[in-house]
Amino acid sequence: MLLPNEWRWFYLVYAIAAMLGLVLVGLVVEGVAGLVEYIVTRHLWGREKGELHRWYVRATRPPSDWGQGQRWMWKSPLASAEFARRRTRLLLSRNTALCLLILTVVVAIAIIRSRPTYCAWWVLLDVAGGLLATALFVWLWLSAHRGWHQAVHDAGAIGPP
Repeated sequence: MLLPNEWRWFYLVYAIAAMLGLVLVGLVVEGVAGLVEYIVTRHLWGREKGELHRWYVRATRPPSDWGQGQRWMWKSPLASAEFARRRTRLLLSRNTALCLLILTVVVAIAIIRSRPTYCAWWVLLDVAGGLLATALFVWLWLSAHRGWHQAVHDAGAIGPP
């Protein structure tokens, strides 16, 4: 592709539209990932509706009391920066896991629709690699939650500044 020799101001409009599109896609990914997280980690109906699943509690060990740790997080600039870093790691791993899972499904559908030679092997390779990558980021997501919960517990034990 050749670039034009002179600048056109409507290129700026395209650039702004592209940036807005990326922001909107990011918000959609964040919303869908949050919804999937809620569905996966909580009971949706029954006697325990809204409560965390036992496997999630065992994997992440949430603190029994959040109040003291939350106050510390809001009052201390250093604690606030640490918790912001932890929250970024948590969101990044969760959103990446969702994107990899969606990408795995979309690529598998594209392979099946195009029907190349050895289609089954390509689908198997895609699904195996995609699920392995997704599992890695799910593990990172659970690890980030475990670190977040431990940090809230520790901050609650230290007390407010």
